[in-house]
Amino acid sequence: MAVTADALASPTGSNIFVNDALSDALFDTQSTGLTAEHADRYASATAWFDPKATDDEIQTLKDRLADKGYTGTTIADHLGTITTVIDGIVLVLKAFAVIALLAATFSIVNTLYMSVQERTREIGLLKAMGMGSGSASRPRSSASSALPSARGSRSSPASISAAHSPRDCSPTHLGSP
Repeated sequence: MAVTADALASPTGSNIFVNDALSDALFDTQSTGLTAEHADRYASATAWFDPKATDDEIQTLKDRLADKGYTGTTIADHLGTITTVIDGIVLVLKAFAVIALLAATFSIVNTLYMSVQERTREIGLLKAMGMGSGSASRPRSSASSALPSARGSRSSPASISAAHSPRDCSPTHLGSP
């Protein structure tokens, strides 16, 4: 049983499911060939209650329905279910983001490691010429931190402004008549 408020879908107060004529026609079609005992059974019903009803009154109505073997659900209950599903999807997407960040971190570390491996001979030569180990590796460290910092400082403002810019998706804005 769904509990809905008047005028939720239209100014006349009809519900958002099907109108009475269609509902009756569907019931007659689906009841063809059933015995009289089975023909008067319904899978669901819609009830309207006072829109000013408190949460306690709605819970009392649900309890009365439960005592008779029915389940009462409100639009808020349906929205709660949808919200739970969306929250689950968001958590999965966040997990993918964490995995992507870890993969990017390993890629950066691997790139730096390979850079050091390729320049080991050069660093060894600089040390042999009398440079300390800190002086020999400082140019590589500064280069490996300066480039990503420069790229990040250039791309971060652009991505932040793109994420927070207002988007008008109305048909007139999109060029439709």
